[in-house]
Amino acid sequence: MSGRNHGPGSGSSPPPKPWRRSGRQEKQQARYRWQKGGASLPRERTHGGSVRTKSGRSWRVGAGMLFAIALLATLYVTVLRVPARTPVLFITATDYQEPLPPNAWAAEDLAAFEQLDGDTLDVFRVSLDGPMSERLQTIRQAIGQIADRHPSQLVVYVNLYGTVDGNGRPCFLTPASEPLDTSTWLPLDTLVELVTPDALQQCHTMFAIQATRQQSNWAIGMACNTFAERLAETFPDDAPHMSLISATSAYEVCADSQTLQQSVFTHYLVRGLAGAADQSPQSGDQNNLVSIGELAHYVRSEVSTWVQTHRGRSQTPFWLGKSHEHQPIAASLNKVVLRRVEQVLQGDRTQPSTSVPLDRLASMWKRLVDLRADGQLRRFAPSSENMLLRQLLRWEQLGRSGHAYQEEAIQLEETLNLAMRRLSQRKADHGAWPRSVVHQSRLASRGMLPDVHDGIVDLACAELLGMVTGQDATSIVQQWQRIAATTDTVNFRQSLQEIPPQSVMSTMSSTHVLNVFSRYDVPAAWNDTDLIARVFACRQLADHAAIPYTPETPVPGDVRAHHWSRVWVEQGDMALRRVHDLLITRDALHSESIKESLAQAERCYQSASDVYAIVARAHELNDTLDSSLPELVQWRLDPDGMVPRASSQLDMGDKVESDPFRDVILIMQRHEELRELLRAMPVDTSTTENVASFATQVSELTQRIVTDSGCWTQLQRTFAEQCQYLLNCEPQPNVISQIDRALRVAEMSPETRISLTDRRAQLAQDIWKESGPPESAGGYGTSTTGSQEKPAGSPDFVT
Repeated sequence: MSGRNHGPGSGSSPPPKPWRRSGRQEKQQARYRWQKGGASLPRERTHGGSVRTKSGRSWRVGAGMLFAIALLATLYVTVLRVPARTPVLFITATDYQEPLPPNAWAAEDLAAFEQLDGDTLDVFRVSLDGPMSERLQTIRQAIGQIADRHPSQLVVYVNLYGTVDGNGRPCFLTPASEPLDTSTWLPLDTLVELVTPDALQQCHTMFAIQATRQQSNWAIGMACNTFAERLAETFPDDAPHMSLISATSAYEVCADSQTLQQSVFTHYLVRGLAGAADQSPQSGDQNNLVSIGELAHYVRSEVSTWVQTHRGRSQTPFWLGKSHEHQPIAASLNKVVLRRVEQVLQGDRTQPSTSVPLDRLASMWKRLVDLRADGQLRRFAPSSENMLLRQLLRWEQLGRSGHAYQEEAIQLEETLNLAMRRLSQRKADHGAWPRSVVHQSRLASRGMLPDVHDGIVDLACAELLGMVTGQDATSIVQQWQRIAATTDTVNFRQSLQEIPPQSVMSTMSSTHVLNVFSRYDVPAAWNDTDLIARVFACRQLADHAAIPYTPETPVPGDVRAHHWSRVWVEQGDMALRRVHDLLITRDALHSESIKESLAQAERCYQSASDVYAIVARAHELNDTLDSSLPELVQWRLDPDGMVPRASSQLDMGDKVESDPFRDVILIMQRHEELRELLRAMPVDTSTTENVASFATQVSELTQRIVTDSGCWTQLQRTFAEQCQYLLNCEPQPNVISQIDRALRVAEMSPETRISLTDRRAQLAQDIWKESGPPESAGGYGTSTTGSQEKPAGSPDFVT
């Protein structure tokens, strides 16, 4: 059989493998159309059966080369062309306590910077809440981390309260600082040394300082804050590798916005660093780098315009280091990202942020007014009244200061609710109220009443304890008067026997004295109804002198004033006891002595009441001045504190305009004199001479404070008139600032406070409607006239 045997035993050679070329080279055939007139090209088949062309290999090689080129280009752009992120050292504090107000919107200002964290900025947060030494060490650690990166520029943002020490150095107040102890303050030059170590000598450091949140604070002795002025004088304008932007110029105050939920300076500073300063047609050169000059011009223009438009006052940031005007400080975001960041910063908020709604605020102030209505709160807890005033004002401020103070506001609200519930309970439960020494009980304990028995009380004490009502007390007094006017012993005794044994009247000390008179036939022996009636009236006067406060007495009681009248009460008690003894003797020879002793007792009790009234009213005035004078003085001396400006002078009784500064200083000096006089204790308070001299001094000083020219009463009336004007005036931007200043004063009715708060929100809305939506620069959301503070639901709320 013919055929090829390829078995192992065959002598013929095996066929060639498919992957091996034949030894004999065949003639190369044409493979391209230009070689054979456009005929089809032969295809090369692989051992797997797939068809592969040389043009496919070329396409893959080209794609790989293009990918490599793109990768190199991306590496070049991301590594070599994009500037390094600028480190930002964010220094702030929020744990401020009275007498310093909250550092409003500090947490939101930090959140604004964090919008750029990881894009063009690296934010390092340092909080100065806590011991100063530990906090300064935290700054050193943060600066060490920054120095390890060898940056070319550094931004140091400081958001603390600023002031000036006795040497004129600008300093910062931290929560650990004592406002009256300059050794606990943080000087600016110390902070500059901390953040500019040798490792950063070649790094340009730009300081952004927001430290003038209050122009004056009389509670810490700061009549005028000159921090910005001293900052401009002490910071070297030509310092190498350093520049500075201050949030305000001299004698200005930083503005913040409940709608922006940020301070205005920080809002535009962050927008400028994001790239708005570079993109602005007025200040930028659109080179994708934000220079210090561009940032300073942008922030100055935008902040000044916004504050003037929405607050009707000036805030003009200034900058030092103009020789570094072209120094880049941060990279600019691209237009798309910049627009997104600006929208986030502007916020899409449906209403101004506050953690204290108006209804709860009104309810809390109304509860305090109810507690103070009858004078009892000032009588038994004068310090509690002042504490509640201060805490309520603080609570209101916390609710308008941002997220950092929400927890403190909630805790303080719980504290206020608990304190008011306890005070209301004590008011309802008369027996739990602290009282002056009960007159007759004190006499009974000394054995100065005949036939003393347990349970004796006088009418004033019974009223205070709630044992009798005011109407019952009037009926009891009338019945006593009828009994005392009876000269017939039989009728006298019969009238006393008609008093039920279980009646409250039977336990009264006056009833007990009348029983003693009945036992010794005093009415029949003297046969003088006027004398007995005078003795009885003197006893009632003694009761009221011992316990000055009852629902019928117009003078509010105050336990602090009681000891000044005690010497007169004791002398009156001695004189009245002589009258009782002489009446019981039934000897007509003692008639003149009885009248003299009775007149002496009446004079002593009347003197006790007069002294008590003088001292109690002085304490009341001193409490009011302590709680309200600092805020009213601060409001009165504010250059923009009154609207309209034509009413800036006090309307004196003699129609002569006075100097506001001189008037308030005079009031403050006299208040200090009154405070020291009330604190001072005479060497011997048991003599009527010392007490009379003290009462005379207190009375004269109180009269001068209340009625003299530029007096306290006139200052209060002027403030009340200004509040009414603010409620009824036409919409103006500066009225919002005036309302903010007025709300810092504690002495204001709840109705006025709530009306002013609501009026402020309405004014902001009216001003926005008149101003219209903001214009944008170049279509990038950068305002050229200052973005408007828009109300809820505005279609242009987001820039």
